[in-house]
Amino acid sequence: MASDVQRPNDLSQRLDGVLRREGHDVRGEILESLLETLYFASLRTEEGESIRCQVAYMDPANPDPSPPKRVVKDRWQVTPLASSITLNVASVVKLAKATDPRTSSFAVYEDANGGVQIWGLVDQGNQYHDFVNFDSGSGPLPPGLFLASIDGPGQITVRRRFMPIGTLRIDRILVETVDVFHTGPVRDALRPGIDMNISRAREVVGQEVFDYHGHWELSLTQTWIATLCRLLLRARHYGHGGALLITPDDTEIGLNIKYRLDYPRLIAALDTRAKTVIRRVATEGEIHDLLEDDADEMPMGLYLKAVVERSDEDDNRSELDGAIWFISLLTRVDGLVLMTPDLAVRGFGVEITLSDPPATISRALDAEAASTTNLVYTQYGTRHRSMMRYCWAIPGSVGFVVSQDGDVRVMTRRTDELLVWENPLLQMQIDRSLEDAEDTNGDTSEDADDGEGNSVATAGWRQGRSFSERVSSRRNFRDRPLGAKGTGSP
Repeated sequence: MASDVQRPNDLSQRLDGVLRREGHDVRGEILESLLETLYFASLRTEEGESIRCQVAYMDPANPDPSPPKRVVKDRWQVTPLASSITLNVASVVKLAKATDPRTSSFAVYEDANGGVQIWGLVDQGNQYHDFVNFDSGSGPLPPGLFLASIDGPGQITVRRRFMPIGTLRIDRILVETVDVFHTGPVRDALRPGIDMNISRAREVVGQEVFDYHGHWELSLTQTWIATLCRLLLRARHYGHGGALLITPDDTEIGLNIKYRLDYPRLIAALDTRAKTVIRRVATEGEIHDLLEDDADEMPMGLYLKAVVERSDEDDNRSELDGAIWFISLLTRVDGLVLMTPDLAVRGFGVEITLSDPPATISRALDAEAASTTNLVYTQYGTRHRSMMRYCWAIPGSVGFVVSQDGDVRVMTRRTDELLVWENPLLQMQIDRSLEDAEDTNGDTSEDADDGEGNSVATAGWRQGRSFSERVSSRRNFRDRPLGAKGTGSP
């Protein structure tokens, strides 16, 4: 009888297949040995603490084979060790505290004897980490042919650039491939909150400014979804387990709110981000047009307006980050965090008191739930069962349950069945064709290409990134009264 247990060699085979399809020849024995070592090291502790680290598989003779045309100051670099160290369980356990998967990695490679050596350390990993976790709008390609990390006891993850190969968690491989946030029943249930954010932005900046660039609905949708993903990723990082409930029902039926809290700051931060980004892009667009037309004069007021708007945007980015941290910490209290469709917090430590289980529960195998399998209600724990009862009773609600071991499930009702998705895609995932379009600054944007080499949601940002350098070469600055033609004033 075939075993359902999966092991490090199963994960190494997945990685080997990906590398071979892309024309990279790394011996399967090396991949298996490397991942087995990391897996067994993850089961150990050092000074009473679990092991966490990351390795980048890179050739010491050519560690950076395709550098960008312009290398930014905060791009990663690899620093060789004076003497390489054999990679084994003991060395990984001993050296793990010298790195953190969020900021640095060990550089490893096959040696002449068919083993694996730790030959250096890679810094500035936070740029890549922030990008894949939606904490940054752009980031560099990561170092090495692939990355492998120890994320906790019995848990290792492998990524090839921005694509997850898989996570081995104890005895099963998880691959987050179902994007429930952009299409399907979950997206439909979240749409009212997204639409409210877009509607408020359109009202504040004006229809003409909003419609001038045709991508703002897509861009604001991406920001809203990324915010929710960031919230779930941080809740998962705590390792405590937790739950978020987004519900359109304001009657509080079936809910016992232990700690009432009216916290609308995440809404305010998202609204502020929308208007500041749109206005800043519009202002920089005016400046860009002047430069393209080789204008003899550049209104100082217009330039200063763009500088202030960029500063406001930086402040808002910090505000948004702080609001996400604030809410994610609430998930550590027993009970769920209750939120409105547009992500205002109404309370935490919330208990679901409904008792009727769903009539039908199905596991969705794709975003649209076109393919499903039956689930048994009693096989789940208390937190999952209570969320199932609520989402079944209140159509339009969306429940997110984060387990202590890191599993994430999302559920919502579709007509006569409750749908459950396991481990939805929460991190950044970019197609190779876009990865290869790494720009001259060494950054890759997260958004789709607009057909002209620009990221849809960051085309204005890219424009703004270069405009200050171009403006600085001009010498004929003259002030004009606010509201004069060309100032960008409303």
